[in-house]
Amino acid sequence: MVTGWQRIVNGIRVSFNSDIIITGSNANMLSGEIATLISGRYIKIPIYPFSFSEFLHVKGIESDSRKVDNAYDEYEKYGGFPSVVIA
Repeated sequence: MVTGWQRIVNGIRVSFNSDIIITGSNANMLSGEIATLISGRYIKIPIYPFSFSEFLHVKGIESDSRKVDNAYDEYEKYGGFPSVVIA
């Protein structure tokens, strides 16, 4: 937690005419607070993980395949976020 971070971010955005992407999850800062801190200059893009069915589809594994058990182990260990699955 850095006090005044929103001023720094906004200053960089204005000074360098740039886009800034801030990611993460923080229980102390709810989405409503973000809107206040950076004066509404944000776009919220929620990213959800693949379901196990979608995970299998992306991996090209049929649901009745012998590979499903190993795929589930991978899904459980690494999760189903697209960047993890596709990489």
